[in-house]
Amino acid sequence: MSFNISSKKILATVIILNIIVLFVWGFFFSIIKDKNKMTSDLTSELNKQVQQESELKLISNRLNETKEERKKVDSYFIQGNKEGVAKFIDVFDKLGKYSGVSVKVTSIVLKDSDSSSKNKKSKSKKSVGSGLIETMKLNLKTEGRWSNTVYFIELLSKIPYKITLEKVALEKENVKNAKISKEKSLNWRGSLNISILKLKDK
Repeated sequence: MSFNISSKKILATVIILNIIVLFVWGFFFSIIKDKNKMTSDLTSELNKQVQQESELKLISNRLNETKEERKKVDSYFIQGNKEGVAKFIDVFDKLGKYSGVSVKVTSIVLKDSDSSSKNKKSKSKKSVGSGLIETMKLNLKTEGRWSNTVYFIELLSKIPYKITLEKVALEKENVKNAKISKEKSLNWRGSLNISILKLKDK
């Protein structure tokens, strides 16, 4: 009889110990699970930061590698400030002197490049960077001999800018005096409408 009671006590003790062990095991398992999740989250966040730093470093290196190319691209656009515009207009004077033609800028008009007729047809397809660029339209008056005027126009079309000759009108100067020299009678007056891309002034 006492043996049965001892056996029951032992069995009860084993059961209680098993329950305690299971409870302790479950408790530690829960802690380990939370720790694993925390570690996983931290690892994921660390990987994201490493990836971002890697991408930033790659971009920085790419910017350094393309520094000269970007400068070259910028040189094809007139700088947006007044100094940039003045520097560009000075090009006409230099070309005129080089070709032997007098040049005068009579008008300058600025217009957003994305408001052109092509873009009006498809406003949803604006070009990249259209908000940074505008079109500058100029009217030039020239005076000089035919060969010099043609040479000036040829030089103008070859300057390293995105320039468009929209209209060219040449007219021979009227000879009022019949005794005027032949060289004087060869003067031609020109009117040129041109457009060129310009960076907007910030």
